[in-house]
Amino acid sequence: ICSELRPAILDDVGLSAAIEWQASEFSSRTGIVCNIKTEPPHIKLSEELSVAIFRIFQETLTNIFRHAQATEVNVVLRLTPHAFSMRVCDDGVGMKFSEAHKMNSFGLLGVMERVRGFGGEMAVYKGDLGGACLNIIIPSPDPPAKEDKIMARAKEAVPIL
Repeated sequence: ICSELRPAILDDVGLSAAIEWQASEFSSRTGIVCNIKTEPPHIKLSEELSVAIFRIFQETLTNIFRHAQATEVNVVLRLTPHAFSMRVCDDGVGMKFSEAHKMNSFGLLGVMERVRGFGGEMAVYKGDLGGACLNIIIPSPDPPAKEDKIMARAKEAVPIL
């Protein structure tokens, strides 16, 4: 049970590898294909945020298995200087979005509480594959200062001799 809540791989190599591991385990158990895309390839976050994202991912896969009748799941993890985002979409039967927005589901409620605990936002909507999509965005605790962005652009535009 402990390894499913917090695998050692999360500490050893970071969130990206832990998500890929969990997706592989899920695919092996269920036969549902999981496609993972990470930008950049190796995302490392704080320990607390990594655990929260990993648990959100686990809950999302559990919901897909129980309710979606999906054959495929697409996951995109993205880290920018300003925010971390995770989008999980399936090709299943979808869900009643009016019920999802009421947050009657303890699973979705738990996800929302975790996301809001980091000052983030969550959306559930119908995806391009026909099933449901969960999108979370969590702002960076230390976004780059405006001056840092200006200097970074200047250094890219004009080489410093």
